[in-house]
Amino acid sequence: GSVQTIHNGVPDDPYSAAPRLRPGPLIGAVGRVEPQKGFDILIRALREIEGATLVLVGDGRDRVRLDELAHRVGVADRVLWTGWSEDPRNYLASFDVFALPSRFEGFPLVALEALLARAAVVATDVGSVAEAVRDGETGLLVPAEDPSALAHAIRRLLADDDLRQRLGQQGRRLVLERFTAANMAQAYQSLYQELLS
Repeated sequence: GSVQTIHNGVPDDPYSAAPRLRPGPLIGAVGRVEPQKGFDILIRALREIEGATLVLVGDGRDRVRLDELAHRVGVADRVLWTGWSEDPRNYLASFDVFALPSRFEGFPLVALEALLARAAVVATDVGSVAEAVRDGETGLLVPAEDPSALAHAIRRLLADDDLRQRLGQQGRRLVLERFTAANMAQAYQSLYQELLS
């Protein structure tokens, strides 16, 4: 009883929705372009997802290696890089599926932001991701380091509009109930009151 978890929260602020960057199904990912984020796994998964484009929002030291990988596996024409963005949330609503293919995470705020944007989320079951991305309820979870499992989950969502919408709505509802900045502030206030009483 001496340990209490207070999750970081995200604000439900308005944002300017970016236009869709290409016709057809869009898979999006946002983050630092580093090995931890598993974007190489996502690029490999793209080979198994016909007709979809991958939009990668972010930049980092792994960019050149990932460009080379995309060419090597034959999907370079279906990978779009936006580079660094001052407000990457603007892209979230334009994605048909948001992917979080990380090798390891703590509690990623980008997952919360994607859920707030009603995105259909596929994420690896690492760290505390499952506290927000609840398999079959607010998103789909897959094992880390498994391009085929990631591709299968993404294909499942792209093929099922109703499932995407249901997960998106339930994901937004969960974040508003548990993971907003206001909830975080209230949890700290309650903890301080408890400690001082």
